[in-house]
Amino acid sequence: GRRQEPPSPRFEVYDQVAAQFALLDHLEIERLHACVGASLGGMQSVCAAGHFSERVGKFVSISACAKSFPGSMAFRHAQRQAIMSDPNFNGGNYYDSELPASGLRLSRPLGT
Repeated sequence: GRRQEPPSPRFEVYDQVAAQFALLDHLEIERLHACVGASLGGMQSVCAAGHFSERVGKFVSISACAKSFPGSMAFRHAQRQAIMSDPNFNGGNYYDSELPASGLRLSRPLGT
């Protein structure tokens, strides 16, 4: 189905990893040979190895940290503001309209 409005509750790294392991449970996958991720995925691999250690054989975290720091959060805030200032942002609803391409284009250099 289609999402009708943008999500509003916070969805932390642990919540994301718990949802991933719930999917693994549904798929009847008991153990991962390895959990590998970069950036946010790296944060997820650290979290998975820490909270689901009996189900993760090995993990690789690339260019990630265990938590976000104020400087990183400031850059992401600036990225979000660039996207949200695009006239096509439309509150995050893009299904029947154009993507906020200009805002995305402005936000990307801040993340690299």
